[in-house]
Amino acid sequence: MWAADYAARSDLSVVTLAGLIVSVGIGSAVAVPTAHELLHRRSGFDARLARLMTALCCYGHMAVEHFHHHSAVGEPESGATARRGMSVYHFAVSDFLHGLRNAWNVERSRLRRSGQSWWYNQVVRGYSLSLGLLAVFLGIWGRVGGIIFLGQAVFAVFVFEVITYLHHYGLVRHEGEEAGPQHAWAHHCWITNCLTFNNTFHSDHHLRPRTPYYELHAMHGSPRLPASYFTMFCVALVPPLWFMLIDPRLDALSVVQQSGTDEVQDWLRAERCR
Repeated sequence: MWAADYAARSDLSVVTLAGLIVSVGIGSAVAVPTAHELLHRRSGFDARLARLMTALCCYGHMAVEHFHHHSAVGEPESGATARRGMSVYHFAVSDFLHGLRNAWNVERSRLRRSGQSWWYNQVVRGYSLSLGLLAVFLGIWGRVGGIIFLGQAVFAVFVFEVITYLHHYGLVRHEGEEAGPQHAWAHHCWITNCLTFNNTFHSDHHLRPRTPYYELHAMHGSPRLPASYFTMFCVALVPPLWFMLIDPRLDALSVVQQSGTDEVQDWLRAERCR
C-alpha cells in the first residue's frame, strides 16, 4: 500500500517502477513461506491468516494444492517435482497451472461429497479475495496501483516456484515407492534456515507435516545440493549451469539406487552439511 501510494504520487521511470515492484515482491516472497508454515498449524486463525497472505500474492490455490503436493511428492505428472532437464522457467509456469488444476479438482470433489455450494470452494474464495484487493488498489491508486499489486504477486509466486524447483528437481518417486527423505534436496546452511523457517529440512517436513518449523531436523538419506538454497536459487536462473551441477548428482543417486544400498558418497549426504 505504501509503495502504491508512493508510485501514484511520483513520476517514476519504468526502471524505477520495476525496481520498486521487485523490492515489494521480495517482501511478498518471504510472506509465502510464512503462509506455508501457518497452513500447517492447527489454529483456524493461522489458516485464515495464511489464506489472506496467499491472496495478497494472487496464489489463492496454494492453501489447497500444498496438501495435495504432500501426497503426490515425487510424481512429475502431479506437478511440484520437475523432471530432469526441465528448466526452472518451464517448471514455474507448468507447476502453477498443475497446482491450480489439482486444487480445483480437490475442492470440486470435496464439495460434491459435502453437498456444499460452489461458494465454499477455497480456490474461488482465494482468487475472489485477490480480485477484491486488486479492485481496491485500482480504485485508490489507479493503474500504477494495479501494476504494483500484480507485479509483486507475480514476482513472489515465481520465487516460491523456484524454491519448489530446488526442493524436488529430478527426484522422481518410482512405482510403489513410498515418499521419503530421498525425494527432497537439502543443504543445511544456518543462515538459510534462519530466514526461511528451516525450509532446508524439507524432507522432515514432508514426513511430519504438522511439526512446527523449530522442531524439524536434518534427515539421513536426504541428497545434498552443491551449495545453500540462496546460492542455488541464483544458479537455477541459469539452466545450463544448473544442469551441469545437479545432473551428475542425479546420476550418482541413480547408481546408489541400482546398487540396492542406502550408502551414498559423503559429498551427497545432506546430514553432513554445516
